[in-house]
Amino acid sequence: MLFSTGLELVIHEKPKYLGAVLGTAVSLFLVLLLSGFYFGFRRDITIVQDSFDADLWVASRAMLGFDFPASFDDLALPKVLSHPNVQAASPVVADFAKWRVSDTGAMENIQVLGFDPDSGIQTDWGTRHSNLAALLRADGQVLVDLKDHSNLGVRHLGRWGAEIGGRAARPAGWMEDHRLFNVSCLIVTDLDNARTFLRLPNHAVHYLAVKCMPGADAQRVAADLQANLPENSVHTAREFHDLTQAYWQERTGIAPMLFLSMTLAGVVGFMTVFLTFFLLTSQKLPVFAAMKALGASTAEIGALLIVQLSVVFVTAAIVASALLLGALAAFARTPISVVLPGWVVALDVGLMALASALACGPSLWKVARAEPAEAFRT
Repeated sequence: MLFSTGLELVIHEKPKYLGAVLGTAVSLFLVLLLSGFYFGFRRDITIVQDSFDADLWVASRAMLGFDFPASFDDLALPKVLSHPNVQAASPVVADFAKWRVSDTGAMENIQVLGFDPDSGIQTDWGTRHSNLAALLRADGQVLVDLKDHSNLGVRHLGRWGAEIGGRAARPAGWMEDHRLFNVSCLIVTDLDNARTFLRLPNHAVHYLAVKCMPGADAQRVAADLQANLPENSVHTAREFHDLTQAYWQERTGIAPMLFLSMTLAGVVGFMTVFLTFFLLTSQKLPVFAAMKALGASTAEIGALLIVQLSVVFVTAAIVASALLLGALAAFARTPISVVLPGWVVALDVGLMALASALACGPSLWKVARAEPAEAFRT
């Protein structure tokens, strides 16, 4: 009964409630979108190292982050593999180079990533190829991200013509959702090809990605390896992740700008929704007073108000979802990353729902204290 009555009241004043729906929907959409920009940036900072299913990372002694490699000798690899709680380890090389576009001769900035696909370390490059070892072992063959195909001049796979550092390269497979946050394009290949492209000696590595035995204490294994490798730094995967994130978030203005935009969108969205619902409910006070004069209890009026606002908020959330899906489809064709973890969506929606609930408080308080005679005042 209360639901049908509340719905009838909403339908009776469609223009007023439609404005509330649109205002709430746009606010929620902007909060979600700007949150997606910020968390997309955070994801892209460490997308390369997070693609390895590694528990530990061995690097050079002085490290600012993954994007600042320093080479060392791969003699450290046997020492790592000799540890009883190490299951597998892969040498990794990763450095910046130049890609020569075959059609125009233009030079594009790239980051070359080379690893050993046969090492036993699982990787996820967003590719549909099941046998990466066979694909990347061939001379000059590389993976490129779909979003980078235009910048790199790659229209078809399997064609020669591109060059990396003056060496011939052939795109052999697509990656998906592995674009870097900077202007460089990610190129993934095997260890030998990467060393050739980067002109590194055959024994040079930049990192060792290490997988521990099931049940092993990664912190303890890291401490043991650090004692045996005094010239290197041994990090857990979380420590290495945080190290790279901290550099780009604290030493550049990109992360603070995106975080500030997200925060401001949340504040403005909260206030917009609050004021929208506050005005919507305060204008109904004469109606609520009349209902109270006719015998309705404060609890019944409060329930009716909640029904009306729930209809408005749920409709606004559906409209915001449609707008967000359209935006995600549009951004899928661009270099811009939008990442929305489930807890972020729940937090943003909860924040807007809290704003609408708080906006009802003053009106419910006035209704509770109102005298029935107020309904007949002019």
